[in-house]
Amino acid sequence: NRTEFIESCHETAEEFPTSFYGVAINGQSWNIETKVNRVGGETGWIATQVIKTVSSDGRLRRWQWELRKNKRPPCLGCWKIESIGSSDRNGDFEARDRGNGWSD
Repeated sequence: NRTEFIESCHETAEEFPTSFYGVAINGQSWNIETKVNRVGGETGWIATQVIKTVSSDGRLRRWQWELRKNKRPPCLGCWKIESIGSSDRNGDFEARDRGNGWSD
């Protein structure tokens, strides 16, 4: 139910400051870093946007939101969040020059 979900979000936020719920509920700041990028132009039904956040303990995290436009009822034409991807602690979305066995 909704109450359990909200309680779970708050528990996650308290335990993991750089989690999505941590920065959304307790973070110091957030900033829209990029404009909405509609794949395929204005008629595209997939879009992305990057948001930069600073957690309650000062750590940077960037989030790439993937949005999808509903192509059939219900909510025909409405945009929904398909996924939210998290960066590493350096703000990068792709691992670079780390070799094997790395962990963040």
